Amino acid sequence: MPAAGAPADRLATLPRSPGVYRFRDARGRVLYVGRAAELRSRVRSYWGDLRDRPHLRRMARRIAAVDVLECASEHEAAFVERRLLEASCPPYNWIVADSVEAYLRYDDGTGLAFARDADPQARSFGPYLGSTPARHAAQALNFLFPVAHALGGTSRVARELGRSRGFGAADAPTLRAELFAVLERDPRAVAGAIDRLVASRDAAAATTAFEGAGRVQAQIAGISWITQPVAPERVERLVRDWRLQEVGAARR
Repeated sequence: MPAAGAPADRLATLPRSPGVYRFRDARGRVLYVGRAAELRSRVRSYWGDLRDRPHLRRMARRIAAVDVLECASEHEAAFVERRLLEASCPPYNWIVADSVEAYLRYDDGTGLAFARDADPQARSFGPYLGSTPARHAAQALNFLFPVAHALGGTSRVARELGRSRGFGAADAPTLRAELFAVLERDPRAVAGAIDRLVASRDAAAATTAFEGAGRVQAQIAGISWITQPVAPERVERLVRDWRLQEVGAARR
């Protein structure tokens, strides 16, 4: 059951979509901002068993209103959350959201590489929020679509790797197109890449190569993260609208 002061009727009607949530007190002041892959279950968890989290118990008693913003994906919600936390400092947000923006930069000679910013002289994809999933995605995509190895790369080792996997220069255009389709979030291309990685993970686990299976699982998570829809213009609009609400509440 919701704790005293919890807006029970509001909790029951929250959407099950990804998004950002905000708790406010009786005066409209923001107490906490967070994000969720599934808003209803995440928000309702604050009125569950919080015996080992006394600071959240104290916060829950002060909540008078719950606001939510539905987003296209959890990744998009992460961008909104970060912007909101940069603009204000809610008292119960002790951990700052990950603020590292990452890009994946493509070159025929080296494949995909992690980068902190976009390069106008190269094909860049992003931004993505969080360096770890971007790095894992790059590792997986370079393995699945080894354009650099097919073209011979920049070293004899790269050429040998290409030959050992049966790829040659004639395969490069197809591999490149398939790689770009994943990075451009084509649903069929993304599903195909993840299916191949799932098969690789399961094969590793079947031979008790659990460390290798864990690495592949991290790569699956990385691709799943970077291919979630994110619309920068929508992020800006959502943040602007919520900030205007906060300013209005502060003036009352």
